[in-house]
Amino acid sequence: MTDNRSIVSQTAPTVCEPCKRRKKSCNKALPACGRCSRLLVKCWYTDPEQNGSGSKSGERVTVLPPLVDVIPGFSTSIPTSVTKLWDCNLNGVRTMSPSQSFSVDDQVSMQVHRLLSAISRKRGYVHIFCDTYFRTFNQSLPVVDEEVFYWRLENGDVGLNSHFSTLLLGMFLITHLTPRPGICKSESGDELYLTLKSIWSLLQGTGKVTFELVQLGILIASWELAQALHQDSWLTIGSCIRMAQILGLHTCVRQVPPTGDEGVIFETRRCIWWCLVILERIINLEYMDNKLPFASAAPRADDYLPRVPLKDGINYRVKNEMLLPEDVDLSYPGIEDRGSTRFGSFAAAIQMTYLSDLVTQHILDESKSPARREADAAKLDIALQNFSGACIPPPGKANGKYCGPYAIRTSAVFSLHLHEMDLATQSGNTEGIARATSALLSAARIIIYATKQSSQGVPFDFDGCAFWAHRIPVISAITFIQFAERDENWEGDLEVLKRHLRYYSPRYRLYGMFLR
Repeated sequence: MTDNRSIVSQTAPTVCEPCKRRKKSCNKALPACGRCSRLLVKCWYTDPEQNGSGSKSGERVTVLPPLVDVIPGFSTSIPTSVTKLWDCNLNGVRTMSPSQSFSVDDQVSMQVHRLLSAISRKRGYVHIFCDTYFRTFNQSLPVVDEEVFYWRLENGDVGLNSHFSTLLLGMFLITHLTPRPGICKSESGDELYLTLKSIWSLLQGTGKVTFELVQLGILIASWELAQALHQDSWLTIGSCIRMAQILGLHTCVRQVPPTGDEGVIFETRRCIWWCLVILERIINLEYMDNKLPFASAAPRADDYLPRVPLKDGINYRVKNEMLLPEDVDLSYPGIEDRGSTRFGSFAAAIQMTYLSDLVTQHILDESKSPARREADAAKLDIALQNFSGACIPPPGKANGKYCGPYAIRTSAVFSLHLHEMDLATQSGNTEGIARATSALLSAARIIIYATKQSSQGVPFDFDGCAFWAHRIPVISAITFIQFAERDENWEGDLEVLKRHLRYYSPRYRLYGMFLR
């Protein structure tokens, strides 16, 4: 029987490490094999010069400070075996000679592994917080494809790719938004965030743009938004969008996906772009109230949605199964029940982002006549009301969590009617003021009722709720304070919203600010 080590030694110069022990090896094309390129996996060869990451003689190498020691609680000594092998329940991590000069990419990879090792020993296996991430955050904003991620994790890519291993660290940061047993409340994740942001900026500085760098930026921007770091999140998401445009992700929403394995990667690219589009608009709502231009192009009605749960082979577009404002007939004011969406929660969030963009364009357009503006506002209101049914699936029929698209829809409703109230107030239109006030209070009371129901009867998945959905109780509370009648139920209804926000305030500074 042939010694496996002998085979590995013979094939080392031409076969990349992830492919060595596979029955069907790679095509041995240097510097990157076709199989790894198709799967978005970085090739790693035994010869450092084939990787393009080995330091040339005489080249000045930047030496990074230890990242583990800058985070309180992780400055414990790490066993030599762990330092050499980085064995934190991750397979296939390569080792190097201590005398070898390391590139910035290699240094980041090693230090991130030291940090992951410390986290693994102190908190448990890496798979635990990965499962938490996919069960919560990724349900509403699928930044990372779960199947592809676990395939790469099990095949050792975390040890070969500094960008991928840093993405893993970013997922751990996001899990700080979910309460976990055995974790001290004082461990807010702030130190880890500062370290991770530094790593992300350092990797950007190398000039190498990858999907993982974009995905990590989305996670960092989400964390910054949750911690009320509005300008930081706005700058981070803008940088991510520029990198995504360099990678051509913005073109995926206007192309029919290919079939086979290439279709899976194409779908991942398209989901990343849609995540950027959605998150940029959510951040803009908090930062400058939709007054700044977007780095990403506005969704179009003909853009393709991501893969939907229907297995009918049809590539659906944003406009499918939607009542668009231009299709509304104001002479027939009735609103037909459209029923719940068949496309899943993420596709619904994209469709609602499209409608929300139309509301933003309406608010910023000052060239319309008063009559035209009033008619357009009425059409938008009807379209938003019609979409409400899409986010309320029948019992037992939900495919995903619909709090995300419903929150985007409700936020657009508040923005539209607050704008209409401002215009009516400026013109002294008492009828318009009364109409806008009634619409705002109606939306707020629906949220109060839904919040009450979430604490009664069927248990509500607070941690699985889209992180931007918590903004709606805040807007509802402000609206209720400003416009609701101070009757015997007023204080109790307001307390319902405060109680809801208190659950999130220890981990979301964005919402804790409103309770002070």
